[in-house]
Amino acid sequence: MSNIKILKKIHRYLGLILSVLLLLVSITGVMLVWKREYLWVTIPQARELRAEQSVLAEAAVAIASSHPEGEVMFVRFYSEGLSIHKVYLTGRRYAWHDEQGNLIQIWQGNERFEDWLLDLHHRLLLGNTFGLNAVGMGGLLVIFLMLSGAIIWWPWRRGYSMNFVPNNGRHGSLLKSHGQVGVTIALPALLIVTTGVILVYPTESRYILRDGLGEPELPRTVVVDAPELSSDVSWSAAFDYAQRRFPEGHLNWLSYPRADSTSFTVGVQEAASFNVMANTTIKFGVEQGVIVKHQSDQTINQQALDYAYPLHTGKFPTWYRLLLSVVGVLLAWLSFLGLLAFSKRKR
Repeated sequence: MSNIKILKKIHRYLGLILSVLLLLVSITGVMLVWKREYLWVTIPQARELRAEQSVLAEAAVAIASSHPEGEVMFVRFYSEGLSIHKVYLTGRRYAWHDEQGNLIQIWQGNERFEDWLLDLHHRLLLGNTFGLNAVGMGGLLVIFLMLSGAIIWWPWRRGYSMNFVPNNGRHGSLLKSHGQVGVTIALPALLIVTTGVILVYPTESRYILRDGLGEPELPRTVVVDAPELSSDVSWSAAFDYAQRRFPEGHLNWLSYPRADSTSFTVGVQEAASFNVMANTTIKFGVEQGVIVKHQSDQTINQQALDYAYPLHTGKFPTWYRLLLSVVGVLLAWLSFLGLLAFSKRKR
């Protein structure tokens, strides 16, 4: 048996195994691209005009007072770019608060539709061990499937046309449309799948792509002597300090003090960074002063990793989200055509 025939057989059966996963992940991914609009419709407070960051300290105090002591762990300010804050509570519970910190809703686990949808897309509702690895390894195999498909299609490249809908239900016609769709969306689909794998395996991706299989490049740590800030510094003073130190940055999140500590951490997204988790952190309320960890003068590899999240999730203008949606729908159609072609061939 020739090499191309072996490759075709591997592509055929591997595609059969991955087709259902790709269908599910593609459809849920398209829906998640428009998560912000869903929240905008379902939560009236999300439609309000965003206020200045100066109100965040008051919101932090209001959020803490809305829940029993020790329950608030983390808050993401202006979640999804809307006028609402997402609060992470103990016991896998969450809450929405408005700009001023007033409580809107509390829920647990996947009780809200968008959280259930994200869990289905990211973990297949099967947890961080089996489900997450199933999606991650599936993504790696899909990359191989795309490359092998391109090799198989190459001898037939002169017959390329954007014939995405089969002329009939026969095996040959289905296979032809399958190939045309796959080749047309190959590059954007490869980008989406690759960034998705990076998000599933962030530690491994940093080790390979950023650190080059060597020692990790740790954030630059600076201990600042800030006499104007006492050990029991308030959130208002802390936020003012963060804005003075990084005037072009945005306060993204706040990690509340734990039960056995009075220190808390503020995450700042610097102006040139696409890392929405904020690679710059400022820790307050510690004995040695204010601790600042930030990564300036990032290498190209570091910047590329920062782009993985917005590229995969569509945190760009509407035209890019429309492009992601079209590619996602065509990926689902590609999987469906492959399933039909396989069933016709066996018949």
